[in-house]
Amino acid sequence: MNPTRNKRKKADRELLSDGLNKIKRFKIRLRKREILRILKFNPEHSVNTVQMEKHIQDCMESAYELLSPSVVYETFSSVSEKYGRIKEDIIAGSGKVRELFNNAVAFTVMAVTIGPGLEERINEIKDSDFTGAVILDAVGSEAVEQSANFASRIIKDEAAKQECYLSMRFSPGYGDWPIEASRRFLKYLDTSKIHVELSPEGTLIPRKSITAIQTWIPD
Repeated sequence: MNPTRNKRKKADRELLSDGLNKIKRFKIRLRKREILRILKFNPEHSVNTVQMEKHIQDCMESAYELLSPSVVYETFSSVSEKYGRIKEDIIAGSGKVRELFNNAVAFTVMAVTIGPGLEERINEIKDSDFTGAVILDAVGSEAVEQSANFASRIIKDEAAKQECYLSMRFSPGYGDWPIEASRRFLKYLDTSKIHVELSPEGTLIPRKSITAIQTWIPD
């Protein structure tokens, strides 16, 4: 087993200007069951099952050294003069996201990434080990999801101190919210602090990065 997996990392947390929070170098745990689900791997219908399961496990273990999870997030309260303007700008075009604001007293926007390391490794091996590249891509999807879960737990604790709970997490590209909404996120989040940017097409770079919103609802 890769010792990096069990080596406890101390997360670095900073409160930057204008209420922007940044956390980096935090520990995440990859869930093998989720990776198998993403890969649609079914041992009963797969050939060379033992070899494939070992390949998946080896890719998971090696991935930990390639991950550099980080997040920036900011919370906007309804008592702020800019609350309504920012809310309407971010959620434009999505009735589903608008529903999250029913009874909300605040909302948090976040950007999360696992860094470029895993993506670079995928590009290095995709010609010589296509299966490994596919597995690592699935690992990356799980890793960024777990990074977002980490951020949500932090925000959940902050909301609880204000006697609030969080809505579901919702990201551009899901439901009726266009992927282009990520561009509006970056007007209010300085994602350069975690080295995340937008491509000309409006997708996030590094590729295993996400933006999301959660609203605060009074208990």
